[in-house]
Amino acid sequence: MYDAIVLDATAFYAGVPFLSSYRSYYTTPQIIDEVKHIKRSIDAVNILVDINSVNIIEPSPEYVRRVIYHADRYGEDRLSYADISIVALALMLDSTLVSDDLAVLNLAYILGVKSKALTNKGDCIKYAIRWIRYCKICDREYYGGIDECLVCGSRLRKYKRRV
Repeated sequence: MYDAIVLDATAFYAGVPFLSSYRSYYTTPQIIDEVKHIKRSIDAVNILVDINSVNIIEPSPEYVRRVIYHADRYGEDRLSYADISIVALALMLDSTLVSDDLAVLNLAYILGVKSKALTNKGDCIKYAIRWIRYCKICDREYYGGIDECLVCGSRLRKYKRRV
């Protein structure tokens, strides 16, 4: 039996659910909203939904909260709600996430969600990273969505640290 496959928008752009004979895929309403502007694709997605090849599911709020917590903790605080929803759905279904968004894949890795990248060879995430903001003037580190140093007001720089 196959593991559930959760698709990010990039998988739809690449045509994964249209070209594959895999039995059933999952995604969120937010991802469908992201691909809606491609008229011919959304018509095809509607057909796939009608024949139960693509299932559109809203993740439970508890999984969304868990993903948001880890996104903030690891500095992936610039993710859209669609990105958060797709990781939360993969976590909730204990499934494999297909995406090419490195921030999404990093967050999936942090949460122990299996993932596959479309354009990269193999598993592109070999280790988790945490984004840290720092002030070049004060030499202070900040976590989360802070953009200016709380001491001197300088614009913060961002770097990644292997976890």
